[in-house]
Amino acid sequence: MTSPGSRDRPLRDVFFTFSAVGLLCVIAGLLRRVPHGEEIAPTLVAGAFLFTALEKARRAPGGAARFGIALGGLLLPREEDSNLDLRALLREAATEIGVALGLALLTFVPYALAYAAWHAPSRPFSFDAIALAPSFVIGQLVVVALPEEAFFRGFVQSRLSEAFADRRTLFGVSLSLRALVLQAALFAVVHVLVDPHPARLAVFFPGLLFGFVREWRGGIGAALTYHALSNLFSEALFQGFF
Repeated sequence: MTSPGSRDRPLRDVFFTFSAVGLLCVIAGLLRRVPHGEEIAPTLVAGAFLFTALEKARRAPGGAARFGIALGGLLLPREEDSNLDLRALLREAATEIGVALGLALLTFVPYALAYAAWHAPSRPFSFDAIALAPSFVIGQLVVVALPEEAFFRGFVQSRLSEAFADRRTLFGVSLSLRALVLQAALFAVVHVLVDPHPARLAVFFPGLLFGFVREWRGGIGAALTYHALSNLFSEALFQGFF
């Protein structure tokens, strides 16, 4: 069990860091109302998430590996080797992408059925209506999934797991349930700070899944790939139905 005293430091770290980043998200949400704000706001939010996660990892002993954001040395060098091992990076990337694709195969069909049942579209699904520009695809990976996973599943979830070290086994994966739920709640809150609409709180549920994948894989590689694929699939469903 974690003593109350040992929880204080990681909890304060998460609280003050999230508060600062949350303030930037509120500012980004306000910027969306001004000319060109729709283009500026996502960059501000992404930059805040990614810079904060990398800076926190850089300052912490073993931070990149500890937060699961080294990505084979692509974001931050591994502690034991400051050089980027391209072959190791490619092997790691292929494995994590394969895991993400496997998860997509398992979850996307049930999600599509639930999406259609919930939204009750007035016309049949049309593949011809789908148009995902390359810039949009790259943006979902680099501007959305990577920064969000680095911050929430990398920094936030790791620090919360240190605060709440009473781990449980869920589907064969050892994790802190309190850390998993709380990081997903913060993930949902930050979406409302940018876009104050109650429906944005629904990202709590994929946040749980992304957090589980991060614990299962020991890093954010598969989670960020699956995150990007999920966003692209949701957009494809929207375009195909509406």
